[in-house]
This record gives sequence, C-alpha cells and structure tokens, in this order.
Amino acid sequence: MIGRHTPAMRADPPRARRPRRPARVAGLLACCVLAAGCAQTVRGEASVAEPSGGSAEQQYVNLLRECTVVPEDVIADTAGVQAVVDTFSGAVCRWRSFDGATDVQLNWFESGTMDREKSVAERLGYTVETVRISGAPAYVMRAPDDASSCGAVARAGDSGVVGWWVHGAPVDPCAAARTLVELSINRAL
Repeated sequence: MIGRHTPAMRADPPRARRPRRPARVAGLLACCVLAAGCAQTVRGEASVAEPSGGSAEQQYVNLLRECTVVPEDVIADTAGVQAVVDTFSGAVCRWRSFDGATDVQLNWFESGTMDREKSVAERLGYTVETVRISGAPAYVMRAPDDASSCGAVARAGDSGVVGWWVHGAPVDPCAAARTLVELSINRAL
C-alpha cells in the first residue's frame, strides 16, 4: 500500500480528543453573568449638563498661582544657577536648570500638615531638623545618601504646608530650600 497511511502506520500517536462542551458551557455562563451585571435600570430622567457659570479659566484662575509666587529668576538666583525652566506645574511645581544639573521642586499642600511631612520624611530615612523660617515652625530634611539634595517645609498661612526641594545646586541645597520657603511664605501672605 504505497502512498496510503493507515492509523497504525503514523509516526505520531493519535491525540486524545478533549471534550469541548464543558468549556463552551463555562464560557456561555461567564458571558451571561457579565451581561446581567451590566444591565441595570436607572430611575429618573436624563438631562443635559448645564453650564456651571463660566469657563475653567474663570473658575480656576488661581489653580497654579503657587507655582508663580516665587519668580523663576529668583528661583534660579537662589539655587545658584543662571536660569531655570519649568518642567511641570500642578500639585508639584518643578524647575530644572538649563544645563540639567539642578532640579528645584515646590509642593504646596492646602490640607497638608507638619506632622505628616515629618513622619513621611522619617519613614524614608531622612534626617529631620526642626527650625523656624520667617517665625513659622519648619523642618529641614536631608536624604542620608545624597548630600546634594535638601528640602524645607513650613506651615503655609492658616492651613497647609509649603515645601521646597533643591537637588544638585552649586550652592548649599538646604540654605536654598530654606530661602525659597521663606520667599513663598512672605510673598503669599
């Protein structure tokens, strides 16, 4: 029998057929459960959202104000660099020197507390020194393995905290951070 192969002549043993029915039933059941979970009746009437009284620019006119309290030329001068460019604004404002060697960062948390800032710094293994900046209780924080990085934080007015971090500056980063906190407090009040 040339050219004909019988099952006994195959090199490979025949594969055992797997039952497909349980897999199909499980798949169908899963689809039904998902569809049932997504099908809900919501009572009430649909309506188009009404304008909220102005554009986002009008409503949030001071949203990023904290990032401009200390002008960029003053930030650069305090950090000992020729100039800085902002790289991010939001909950945390950041600047970088043109040569990329120095980073400066501002955080202004309206609901932040001094206790929280201190406990986070201590959990990170930073040394925390209690100081006063512009008469306000403050902390100066240093990472144990990075002498070129330092931060300072103080109460910001009636509530919240303002903090600055300076990294890689040609000047004392702690002195720069303290000065930037002081400038923020004095200009914001």
